Amino acid sequence: MVPRMPIKLGDIKRFTPKWWLTLPLTAQDIYKRLTPRDHSVEQMSYWFFGGLERHPAEHVLTKSDDARVEMANVGNREPGTSTTIFELSCILMGLYEVDAKKVIEIGTFNGNTTLNLALNLPDDGKVVTIDLPTEGDTSYALDISTTDHRNVTDRSGVGRQFRGHEAAKKIEQVLGDSATLDFSALDGPFDFAFIDGCHDYNYVKSDTDNVLRVMRKGGLVMWHDYAEMESVSAAVDEYRHRFDRMCAIEGTRIAMGFVR
Repeated sequence: MVPRMPIKLGDIKRFTPKWWLTLPLTAQDIYKRLTPRDHSVEQMSYWFFGGLERHPAEHVLTKSDDARVEMANVGNREPGTSTTIFELSCILMGLYEVDAKKVIEIGTFNGNTTLNLALNLPDDGKVVTIDLPTEGDTSYALDISTTDHRNVTDRSGVGRQFRGHEAAKKIEQVLGDSATLDFSALDGPFDFAFIDGCHDYNYVKSDTDNVLRVMRKGGLVMWHDYAEMESVSAAVDEYRHRFDRMCAIEGTRIAMGFVR
């Protein structure tokens, strides 16, 4: 039997007044509400941070009705860490929205998003994906507030999902600290960017600044973990003046905006 997770007082803030008012009166039903069976779903159901308006994907990705996307390794995901299937769909629809050929990604992780980005680019397309070195020093150049924001995964698994795949020919793995890399040497300008590296406020700001330097006008930038993480949300919110149609996509942890 899988043990139930203990109730944390801090989690109570997730529930709205309306939620509490609609609670059944029996102690048993109240206990069920407070101890969900699927904590991955529960975790992604209550997002509090960020001031961006939320809009349905089909309203902000206007070409979505015509988009035809290909997905690989859809079952090879880690709940709570990987993008959800719907989030991945929105990312791939974003490629279609801006007719992307060149993509930059910060935060390779196991390479699932990277692989799917490459699969949906034309034959002459390219994904440049950045992650910390797989050997030696993986410390950060910038100060980070908590270790929870590091987002450093098993170095041996970086990019494992696209290794040996036919689409890997369209992927360039760059290893290094995103705060110190020379982005001007990464073969831009880029049409699309996906930022999902270190979740610390300072790094989200640094990554966004660096990406903006190599994006084309009208290019699309997406950030992951918006609304779920306060540090990411606070940083992203500060860039409203740098993007058009900046918003969060309903049902996701994705914020997006088109470069002015």
